[in-house]
Amino acid sequence: HKRRHPLLVTLVPDDQSALPVSDAGEEFNLVLEGEIVFTIEDKVFILKSGDSVYFNANLMHKQACSGDVKARFLTVISE
Repeated sequence: HKRRHPLLVTLVPDDQSALPVSDAGEEFNLVLEGEIVFTIEDKVFILKSGDSVYFNANLMHKQACSGDVKARFLTVISE
């Protein structure tokens, strides 16, 4: 059985951009409000409320708030 870890993440506009990370397993992100710049390897995506992404978490990835309002997303990481 895979272990799943759900987390609710809030990003604010003035946060420093995080360094890319990689994790074992898979990851699912669902944007609940605001807009997020999601980078996976060398690809950049703008995700808005209702958008989601599912990917191999071994790939280098990071998220940052886009715009001038906070953003929230649900992430589920499976190992």
